[in-house]
Order: sequence, then C-alpha cells, then structure tokens
Amino acid sequence: MDAYTMGYANTHTGVPGRIMRPWHPGFLARFPWLGLGALLGSTLGVILSVIILIISDGAPISGWRFQPTVYLSIASTATNIMLHFALTEGARVAWWRQAMKGKNKLGDLHRYWDFANNLWAATTSGRYFNLIAMACIFTAIAPINGPLLQRASTVKEASSASEPITVKLAVATSLPDGFSGYLSGRSYVVSAYTQNFTPVVQDYYNQRENRMNDTGCVGKCSATVKGVGFAVNCSSSEEPYKLSPTYAENGTYDATLDPALMNGSEVFTSYFSWTSGKPNNITLGIRYKDKADCDGRLMINECSLTLATVKYPVVIDGNRSTITLKPNTSILDDEVDGGYGNDTFVTRQGDTTTLGGIYLALDNKFNSSAHLRFGGAIGYEFRTKGATAVQYIDTDGSFNLGGCDIMFGDPTNDILASARELMFRTAIAAATTNSSIQAQSVPALQIATRAVYASHYHFLAIATLLTAIAVLLVLVTFHGYWHLGRRTTMSPLETAKAFNAPLLRDADSNAEVEVLVKELGPYDVRYGAVVCGPEGEVSATAAKEFSQTTTTLLASDVPHQMRLELNNQALTQVPRKGWRFSG
Repeated sequence: MDAYTMGYANTHTGVPGRIMRPWHPGFLARFPWLGLGALLGSTLGVILSVIILIISDGAPISGWRFQPTVYLSIASTATNIMLHFALTEGARVAWWRQAMKGKNKLGDLHRYWDFANNLWAATTSGRYFNLIAMACIFTAIAPINGPLLQRASTVKEASSASEPITVKLAVATSLPDGFSGYLSGRSYVVSAYTQNFTPVVQDYYNQRENRMNDTGCVGKCSATVKGVGFAVNCSSSEEPYKLSPTYAENGTYDATLDPALMNGSEVFTSYFSWTSGKPNNITLGIRYKDKADCDGRLMINECSLTLATVKYPVVIDGNRSTITLKPNTSILDDEVDGGYGNDTFVTRQGDTTTLGGIYLALDNKFNSSAHLRFGGAIGYEFRTKGATAVQYIDTDGSFNLGGCDIMFGDPTNDILASARELMFRTAIAAATTNSSIQAQSVPALQIATRAVYASHYHFLAIATLLTAIAVLLVLVTFHGYWHLGRRTTMSPLETAKAFNAPLLRDADSNAEVEVLVKELGPYDVRYGAVVCGPEGEVSATAAKEFSQTTTTLLASDVPHQMRLELNNQALTQVPRKGWRFSG
C-alpha cells in the first residue's frame, strides 16, 4: 500500500479498545453551568448597580474613594460580557435542540447559527425571525445600560442639620471720625466721598456681594452681629392738594381765578437731608399722591435716621466667603443696642464728615420728584425728575397722561431697606480698613452645604428593563437542554461528525469535542481539491497521478473528477485558478 493510501486509511481507522459513550440526557447531567452561571452573573450585575445607586444617593462625595459612576461602569461592563457569553452558550443549546426536532430543514440550522453570531443577519431575518434573532438583538442593545447608568448618578449640593458654632465677623460698631465724605463751603455742604468710602458706594450702586473671609463658617450660617446702623423714627401726615379747575358761573374757565392750579402740585417727592448742625442724623422725606382723584390729600412720611449701634441678623455663606443681611428682615428688625449724641462725632475733622457721605450716596440715588399741573386745553402736564418717581407710578390700569388720575405707591420701606444695606456695607468697610477694630466672636447656627451624589432612578429603570429583557430572552434559549445526551459545542469537528463526514466517520458519534480532538487532532488535514475515482470515492492512486501531471492543466483536461473538501493532507491539492469541481 502506497503512502497516499496509508494516509487515507489511517483517517478511517478507529481507535483500538475505544469505549463507545452512551447517550446520557438529564436535568442535572446536562445542566449548563457556565451559561446559566453567566446569566446569574448578569443579573447580579444589575442588582449591584441598583445597590450602588441606592447607597450613594445623598452620600457625600468625600466618603467615596471612586465615584459611583466608576463602580456602575464596572458592573455594567461585567453584566454585558457575561450576557454575551450566555447567549453563545444558549445559542449552542438551541442549535442542537433544533437539530433534534422532526421535519427539520438545513436552512433552519444555518439560521439558528447565523442569527446568534451575526447582528445584521438577526435584524434582517424577515419572515425567519425567531427567538435567537430576538435574543441577539436585545443582547446587542443591552450595552446602552452603560451610558444610562453613568447618567443615573450626578453630584448636587445638600444641606445638613443645623449645629451651633462660633464665627468671627469683622463689623465695626462705630465709624471713625470723618469716614464718609468731604465738606465744602461756609455751609459745610457734602461734596465728595472719602477714599475709604468710595468703593463702598460703588459696590452699593452695583449691588456687588459683601466679601468676608476667615469667618469659621462652613456652608451657611445665621447669626446676629453688632454694627453701626440706624435707629429709625418715622411719622406720617397728610396735606391737601387740588388739581381740578374751577369754572365761572357762566361755565368758562378763568386761569386768574385759580393761580395755584396753574402752578400745579408736587405729587411725588423723595429726598434725604443732612446738616452739620445735626451731624449724626439723616432725614428721609416722602410725599406721594396715592389716589387717582384730582382733588384729595397727599400722604407724607418723614423718617429720622440716627447713628446707633444695632444688632444685624445676618447670613454667612462660608463656601463663597460672603455675608448678607438676613432675607425677609427690615430695618425695624435691627435691635438698637446703643445711640450717639451729637458730641460723639465731630461735625467735621478738617473738612471731612462721618455721616455726610452716606447721606450724599442715598440722596443721589433716591432724590426724585413728579410735578402735575393743569395746562388748559392741552390737559394735564406731567413731569418727573429722578428714577424713584417713575419707578413707583401706580396706574391702576387707568393711566392717562392727559388726566390727573396718576397715583404712586409708597416707597418708604424700600428706601429704608436700601439705607440699611448701605449702612451695613459701611460697617464692614470700616472694620476692614481699620486694623484696630477686632473681629467679633458671635454664636451662629451652621447649616453645612456639601456636595453629595444624587441618584436618578428613571435612568436606572430603563437600563434595568433593557438588560432584564435580554437576560430573559437568553434564558429561554436554554430550554430543553435536558434532552441532550452529551455536552455539545459548535466546534467544526463536532458538527462535521454530526453530518457524518468521511474523515470522522469512525470516531464515536457521541463523543464530546475534547475526545474528538484527542483522537483525531494529530492527523494532518487540509481544505483543497481531492480526486475522485470512477465510483466517486477518493483515489489515492489517481491523486498521485494527478499531482504529477496538473502543473499546467485545468481540471477538465484530466480523466478524473475533483471536489473541494477537508481531507487528509496527502490527498488534497491546492486549488488553482480556473479549476472546476464536482458536487
């Protein structure tokens, strides 16, 4: 027997003494430990993601070495890896179960394999769409759980319970002499701000935040601090006005009968006043027409603002190093802790004033007026000066520039609040610019704001739903595994043996793939052209002759048939361009 014949014969010789393995189905015998274990791992990955989001929700970021998103990413990655592995194992079981069914078609076997390994084939399966295709699609979609879980955890600020602490606040309880302005002329008119007070006015006009460092507050703190401020005393009165014309008995209007009407009335005024004779006092005057009537009474408010030490309710933001007056409080909430007589501050030191600059800043902002008079045939003439009058016009839906129905709201409380704010800013600036003023240690209630993780469970729900659907679909692919009689794979050797390939014909048909590899693995094989004899069987003699004479010949030029197959290396030829093969 020649070498070719011996090489071919060896592939068909069974292993002497081999024990033929029995068909051994059963629930436990064929239990797919790896596949179902991977599905269990995927489920645990989802559960772990839920636990991470629940535990991290509201937890401070300082308590986590790595962000929850890192752990969520690891969990989702592991979930998806195990899910894909489980699909591979489940598709293998489904393929062999399909192969065991009656009325089976080869096309069905191909599609079961193709849909499990090719997303494009699964999505374009059309009328052949089946469980394997659906499992493949949802397993491919499942990795979207990664970005969803990443979005499910963010950072936000949260407040803790209040706790008592002591804070240090640099606020002056009195103003240095001559702190705010310069005087000019024989009547001591305030003409300019001092160098220390100019930044205070600029910040006040531009509504910049009050900065205060090293207070000892972490988060937000509420406290009451002493500072220079105003003791306020207000009084109210009324004054008549007449804006309607007086007509003669014959029904005509004669301006000479009503000269006051032609001159008109100041229907709104707001102003501050200060004199060197009362250096520690500022007066606020308000006058306004509060009804649409042409004749009536003007409302008059007059407030005396006297320098005093008051207790300010304040809020400190330790994260931003700012201090503000407590919201929803007014100048009436500032408890007066001590006042000053006229001798407390010198009227002027050289040509400076302690309180005059504050008066000037307030009057420059709020000095305003509105004048209304009857103009005869043209109706009523309305003129304003300054921003406050226009700001507080209350039209009541009937505003008419030609009439006398113009009325105003009361600006007193708003102007007093603004004066209070300026005085508080001044108290802080006085302490900042004077190193001899020590910071006050005052008790406070601290509500610490800190960065915490926030979980968004709707993203978790979507990610969990997609993963759960994929897990359930893959789980169904394992249905019927207990009918298999051995552990199966999709190895080419095992499938070729199932199709009774001649090369593997003498191997145990119920052997697991490891046995096939052990018994047949040493044999040399090659995929190529083999020569068939007259009866269609592979002929070693013909193959030898053919290999010696086909250097330049085509397959159709020799008296042999050829086909492509995987066979003994000694019996195969490398296909050449132009060769044709039989079935």
